[in-house]
Amino acid sequence: MKNFIHIKPKHLAYLPEYLGLFIVGLIISLIINFYFGIVTLILSNIYLFLYIKTKDFYISDKSVTIEEGVFDRTMVFVELFRYKGNKTIKPFYMRVFGLGNLIIHTSHPSVNLKTMVLKGIENVNFYSDVLVTKGEIHQAKPAEIHLSTFDNKF
Repeated sequence: MKNFIHIKPKHLAYLPEYLGLFIVGLIISLIINFYFGIVTLILSNIYLFLYIKTKDFYISDKSVTIEEGVFDRTMVFVELFRYKGNKTIKPFYMRVFGLGNLIIHTSHPSVNLKTMVLKGIENVNFYSDVLVTKGEIHQAKPAEIHLSTFDNKF
């Protein structure tokens, strides 16, 4: 039985990044060297494609997880009892394709984990409602840690 939701971002959400890399490649090809610019353009777009392809979002009963990275995998993990709220953003170019961004606000002590961004996902309103429901459940019943369950061998 699957106890988590797996979400993959869509490549169309990263359209500004692709266009930015295209413009940088053109500028490099015009100023420095044509072939160097084309190679830079191709390699940077391949890296961006692989970066998006290897990015995964998971919403489980107890946490939200983001896994990303092409060469080095990074996992960002926040428990749902730290959930404070979320916000959905649908820029015009994403709305055309039915995509949006889900910004999750948490009470995590780390500054980097105060907000988590799930960029370029379909059905963003559905996932927002799922998080609100799961977050309310965990706010009503905060996780309890019993120290007696740990072995105190120190």
